[in-house]
Amino acid sequence: MSWNDEYFIVAATMDEPHIWATLTERDAIMYHDDDIELFIDPDGDGHNYFEFEMNAFNAIWDLYMLYPYKVDGQRNYIMSYDIRGIQTAVDIKGTINNPADQDTSWSVEIAIPWTTFKDFKAGHHLPATGEQWRINFSRVDWTMEIEDGKYVKQKIPEGKTLPEDNWVWSPTGYVDMHKPETWGYVQFERDRAITFLDQEEEDIKWAMWKTYYAIKACHKLHGMNCTLPEARLKDVDIKGYTYDPKLYTFPGGFVISASSNVGGYYTLDDRAQLKYYANQ
Repeated sequence: MSWNDEYFIVAATMDEPHIWATLTERDAIMYHDDDIELFIDPDGDGHNYFEFEMNAFNAIWDLYMLYPYKVDGQRNYIMSYDIRGIQTAVDIKGTINNPADQDTSWSVEIAIPWTTFKDFKAGHHLPATGEQWRINFSRVDWTMEIEDGKYVKQKIPEGKTLPEDNWVWSPTGYVDMHKPETWGYVQFERDRAITFLDQEEEDIKWAMWKTYYAIKACHKLHGMNCTLPEARLKDVDIKGYTYDPKLYTFPGGFVISASSNVGGYYTLDDRAQLKYYANQ
């Protein structure tokens, strides 16, 4: 990853002895091919984030995600969303769709204009020096075999296609990229000598997410008659801070609230959106 005043820049190389691709149109369902995927949630609230995928043909799929699939299973994305001014390129070490040789790798370069993120983040879309965003990467890799001189997806004995392998940068704990709270942190700096700065506030947010998971698990077993889990203080060790969340329930939903360590407070609702409110 790199950045300048115009673009957020990503480059990746995928080792691959059998480079293949089938999709050439924009906004095709790209993970049906081998692909590389990029996810960005600039303000880290778990909603209104960005998904981008591309294959070895340099075909791209860009999506505006309103919220994660786990919230309600509904259509939660804008398929017609296109990134204006994006630049992409692919470099092939080998040949695409030629089983007669063994390939080495395929590489991608992606340059996303900062103006893209005005839709995903309130205020100025260019990150300030030292600012941190939630970002993740995924590689979808299908196991191929050769039939009649062509690549085909390998099948299991029952005749079904063998599931793809999913490689990620920041582990989500599930075969599900749509868990923005588990993505990695990227800190924007102009001096390579500056180290990553751990944020105590992120420990508070993660404690809230664990509380959220516990409440959701309780709801599956007992309906809405659940209280805060006894383990709510676990793993929150911040000097001068006591994690003491509050739970507010209402017909069909809930909100968790916890104080910030820098003033104000956070809320995390049943629809998996995390917000910060400054003291008035």
